[in-house]
Amino acid sequence: MRTTTWIMAGLLATALTTACSSENDRPEPAPPSRTSTSSPSGSPSATEPVRYKDASLTMGGESDDGDCGTVYASLDGTSPKLVEGGFELRYTNPDLSVAPCGGKSGQAKLSFLDPHDSVNAAYQVSGKQDGRSCNALVKSQEVPEINAGIPLSELKAGQQFCLTHPYDQNHAVELLRVEDISPDAGKVTFVVTAWGED
Repeated sequence: MRTTTWIMAGLLATALTTACSSENDRPEPAPPSRTSTSSPSGSPSATEPVRYKDASLTMGGESDDGDCGTVYASLDGTSPKLVEGGFELRYTNPDLSVAPCGGKSGQAKLSFLDPHDSVNAAYQVSGKQDGRSCNALVKSQEVPEINAGIPLSELKAGQQFCLTHPYDQNHAVELLRVEDISPDAGKVTFVVTAWGED
């Protein structure tokens, strides 16, 4: 009886080993091939989550009380937002600013990023752009990075800017399109679309 039990146990172990190993030895299915890195319509691909789309952001101009201080904006989160001075400004990394009265130069100016911030990159772009194409600019070096303020008098409706975050693991990127510009009032309105998880 013991011999029969040992033989049965051996056959069962062999059968289980064969079944388990044949399951593990199966080749992995090939991943689906990609024929294009962006969708034909120029819209973001399914792998780039849209945080917000065509959000309006108006910056600059004198306030109701006549204040003409620099206006800051952050593009994080689910919509672009103006950043107030003081505590909020100190603990928020604004992505762009408008100096409506121009400071020493007297010319109203748009600036991207905090001058001490080296982890973001801004570029002027043209044509249809999405998150993937904006991020690709960091590697391509096809267009120069914007490192200085741009006088509002040099902006035109329809101009586009990509703001990328090359060290961000979520590949966050924003596309700003100038919708309306009023250099004399020191005011600019953008339409902003943002991709990547935040």
